[in-house]
Amino acid sequence: MKYFYQLLVSNILFFLILAVLTVMLVGCSKTIKATDNELKSSPPNFQAIADVLGCMFAPGSCSNEANNDQEEITKELDELDKEQE
Repeated sequence: MKYFYQLLVSNILFFLILAVLTVMLVGCSKTIKATDNELKSSPPNFQAIADVLGCMFAPGSCSNEANNDQEEITKELDELDKEQE
């Protein structure tokens, strides 16, 4: 009788582990396909990426428009802070 319970418990554990692994594999396959489709749907904007990296590593080469935008944003945030006080 003891052997029967050991066999039953081992079979139940085996099928539970098998079910968990199956669910994990099926779940991962759907997310991988979805991210591949998202990446293929829109071309990357290499010029914008190059501009941002250029401004990060050589701030003097950036246009002054970006600096003016930053100043305007800073002023607006300061005004919002004053309104909240």
